[in-house]
Amino acid sequence: MEQASTKPWILWIGEHAFEEFKQLNTSITTNYEHLVLRYSRLDKASKNASVYFLDEYTYLPEGSYTKEALHLPLLNWLKEKGIALQEGLIVGDASELLMQTFISVSTFPIPTNTQKEEALFEAVYQLDSTYSIDWIDFSVYNLLFLNESIPFLDVIQEAEITKQNSVKGFNSVLHVTAQSFSMNDFLFFYQEGIEELAKSMPMIHLLN
Repeated sequence: MEQASTKPWILWIGEHAFEEFKQLNTSITTNYEHLVLRYSRLDKASKNASVYFLDEYTYLPEGSYTKEALHLPLLNWLKEKGIALQEGLIVGDASELLMQTFISVSTFPIPTNTQKEEALFEAVYQLDSTYSIDWIDFSVYNLLFLNESIPFLDVIQEAEITKQNSVKGFNSVLHVTAQSFSMNDFLFFYQEGIEELAKSMPMIHLLN
């Protein structure tokens, strides 16, 4: 488990979120703790303590970039890293499959003790019943959906379903509705609260 920090956490999921993370001003970056989750490390020599790659948590054969294939490694990653996040902000693009899978995992109902074994069995697609995970209550997290970067109709439709599925699982669900968006501005106003953020950035819509 990661050591607890007094700074708020931001979890950046997928390539679009990673690009936003790279554009942050140092003055903003230092106000938060950061974790970045991507699918695959293209440059095997590249190392960054804040960046994790999902294909390093479970063997994923080539061509297996599907929700079903990503589900288990994502659970593995959350078991190792995600339980350190007591509260914070999650950023991602609902048109990316990695973010769609994360929403699917994070909005799976939190089971009671008597239901946990059966729920885990269903959640990880017939996994051995001895597998367990410390379940995370994402209802204390805020969620920001970036403006979709994959402009194909079927992908946009799937992104809309993902956003709809997320609204009951998180504290506040926000969506960027314009291409002209500054993550630095967002995080500056975010520190003042959701109400101030909504007044200062009209391209940010609250979905719940």
